[in-house]
Amino acid sequence: MSEWAVVKISRRQVMWKELGRPFFDGLEDILGPGLGADTNYHTWSSACPLKPHSHFHSLVTNLRVVEAGVLDEDDQPACTMAEIPWHRQRGGKDVPLADQQLIDAKKLWWRLLAAFVKKRRIDWDSGTEEAGWKGVDVWVEPRDTKAAMMGTINYVGRNPLEDFAVYSNAHPDCSDPPFWLLKYSNRSRPFGWWLSLKRLAGSQEEEREKLHPLTGEKLDYLGKYSLMELLERNHGQLGFLDVVKGR
Repeated sequence: MSEWAVVKISRRQVMWKELGRPFFDGLEDILGPGLGADTNYHTWSSACPLKPHSHFHSLVTNLRVVEAGVLDEDDQPACTMAEIPWHRQRGGKDVPLADQQLIDAKKLWWRLLAAFVKKRRIDWDSGTEEAGWKGVDVWVEPRDTKAAMMGTINYVGRNPLEDFAVYSNAHPDCSDPPFWLLKYSNRSRPFGWWLSLKRLAGSQEEEREKLHPLTGEKLDYLGKYSLMELLERNHGQLGFLDVVKGR
């Protein structure tokens, strides 16, 4: 399946259409409406980026959009964010999904995969459905701070060549990155209320408050300019500051 997906760009779009989006829609059927998620589709293996390894990273938050019980300025129902509570297991451990929800989520992903490979006659060891969905791993790691959440978002959205750089440093005699890895754009796709977020790192005002890199003085936000607009504004002269990451 991984080798099938990297042959053509159009096949990656099919992966999104038949796996990425349907999985989010199915989760809303299991957990209820109003979810939000940020999803990336990786075509490569982190351990060995030269090998195709198709998989999705779907960051689903424990927040949902619900009606606030009041009307907005347009006399429409206003909405607010509500936390999705975790479930207490019999052993006293708190988990994000109840037992049946976990089973349903595993079955959802397994059935999507099974339908996908059968439709395209991709060779696979189907086994039994029960053995299939029981083999689906669910990994949960809390992100309790804004920095931790942003770090995860940036990590799953990284350029695949970052992994190749690490791999090639450890294996200097490895081959060059294949075309499907070299030209892959690892862009995330938002679903649900995540579509409405214009920026994640604070408010618009907070994002626009910048400091001069040399003097430390506060800079005034003037807007976005193209290169030609900057040249015109600076009478044909355009300086630059080369900043090396970490220095």
